[in-house]
Amino acid sequence: MAVKTFGSEVLSSSDINTYLANSGLVYVKGQTIASGVTSQVISGCFSGTYDAYRVVLSNVTMSSTAQGTIVYAKMHDGTNPASSAYNYGITRVDLASGAVGALYGRSQTTGVPIGTGTGDRFGTSFDVINPYVIYHTIFAGLTVSNDTTGYAGAGSGMHQASTSYSGLQISVSTGTMTGGTIIVYGYRYGTT
Repeated sequence: MAVKTFGSEVLSSSDINTYLANSGLVYVKGQTIASGVTSQVISGCFSGTYDAYRVVLSNVTMSSTAQGTIVYAKMHDGTNPASSAYNYGITRVDLASGAVGALYGRSQTTGVPIGTGTGDRFGTSFDVINPYVIYHTIFAGLTVSNDTTGYAGAGSGMHQASTSYSGLQISVSTGTMTGGTIIVYGYRYGTT
């Protein structure tokens, strides 16, 4: 869709409807994470309305300060989390030395890592592409960081199951999480 710059003309309802309704992120669903849980499901957040979504987590309190406490995302069908393998690769950078290395690069059923928690207020964002269509689901913009050990990383992942999913589960490898929010936006696109 071309970008239109408006001047001093009177805007018609057609212009407003076309340029305001055909692009940008659209709020789909949000919820608060319960107190002291190891996982939280946000159900009914994916549908055939959008092909791609942005997921934002903010202000989540992590109980564990252990190094390597990983926060995972996995697909959910509304009843059960997807139990088949997730493949992902994340490259990490040691912030002190600048050395680059592979932090992760494996296939496992716990989900894709979306960050690490060290007792701080956890937050991150990532994209989920094709969650509702019966095809592989892509996770883009995965990030991890750990202030305790001083590294940060970025990568992507895939859930290689030809299944339609309507929800997402967030879980922690150690300890629990409390509070904070999960917000899901749909990527709206226009054809004009």
